[in-house]
Amino acid sequence: MLALYRPETKKLMSYFLWDAILELVGLFILCGALKDAGSLNYLGTWILELCRDNAFAVCMVLLWGTALLSMLMDSIPLALCLIPVLAGQLIPGVNLPESHSNPLYWALLFGLCLGGCGSLLGSPANSAMKRLAEGNGYQITAAQFFMRGFPQMLIQLAFCTLYLWMRYF
Repeated sequence: MLALYRPETKKLMSYFLWDAILELVGLFILCGALKDAGSLNYLGTWILELCRDNAFAVCMVLLWGTALLSMLMDSIPLALCLIPVLAGQLIPGVNLPESHSNPLYWALLFGLCLGGCGSLLGSPANSAMKRLAEGNGYQITAAQFFMRGFPQMLIQLAFCTLYLWMRYF
């Protein structure tokens, strides 16, 4: 398609959201640095010591902790940081209930997905929506987004807490 159409390079490059791409690259670099420095191993050990082999407590730390963290940074690099902690330390270190699926993965998934709803920083989709709204003459501030998104995030996380408790514990 590109060989036949041959679009103008400058015009094509103007469609990319370069600031969002560079932000994600920086977060991936930060994630790799945290892993290499051993900070993620420390995090897994700290969660296990805090929860003392209580699987429900580990689920809640993952659910609510990742939701709050993913409000501050994108959920994709955060997931890349936390999945090795989950697989390497938390799952072997916790006595999980018998089930076909793992509640720790579900807690991580819900926290990562729903935490992005709480702030403009939480998801690249939120940042893109803000840029598109500004391009069409609408101003959305971080405070406006937070005032609407954060309460909805809390309600959704409360339902996820109830679901995890009823389904697995």
